[in-house]
Amino acid sequence: MRRYFAAADFTPLTEHTVVQRGKLARRIEECRRLGYAAVSDELAYGVVAVAVPVFDESGRVVAALNSSSHSKKMTQTELVRERVGLLREISGQISSELRRVPGLALSAQS
Repeated sequence: MRRYFAAADFTPLTEHTVVQRGKLARRIEECRRLGYAAVSDELAYGVVAVAVPVFDESGRVVAALNSSSHSKKMTQTELVRERVGLLREISGQISSELRRVPGLALSAQS
């Protein structure tokens, strides 16, 4: 991750988008700890979104599932409360299939 952060150029999508390397690294660690990522007004104004990882047979993250809404309809906290469980359930099913048929994850490998 350090090598990527040293070379990457981060372009903000909104004034709320996290682009500072240290802050972004801390957010990534928080996402790993929580098992999901959630943002509000970082992807686009008025958008709240949450995502969970999908794992391959070796436990490596190869994809993510997300859900979003408009911030006038629900808050980030509500989105997390209402959708993370279902996203995790579906991610678990996909991850199980990737463990059962490892070749399915080949397109996500570099």
